[in-house]
Amino acid sequence: MLFKSFFTGIWAIFDVLMFIAAAITINVTMYHVGWLAFGITLTVTFILAGLGAELIAGHKRE
Repeated sequence: MLFKSFFTGIWAIFDVLMFIAAAITINVTMYHVGWLAFGITLTVTFILAGLGAELIAGHKRE
């Protein structure tokens, strides 16, 4: 029962965890490629995170 409740909680935020993992991976990779690529991917990551936050906030208001 403990594992079932634990995995239910993790599954509820699984998309967010995977987005964070992907964002970290791509940004670290682009940091090692070059400064310009890192700056561009960091900007795109922040834009996607902001859009996601606005979408979540929009669904809660409705």
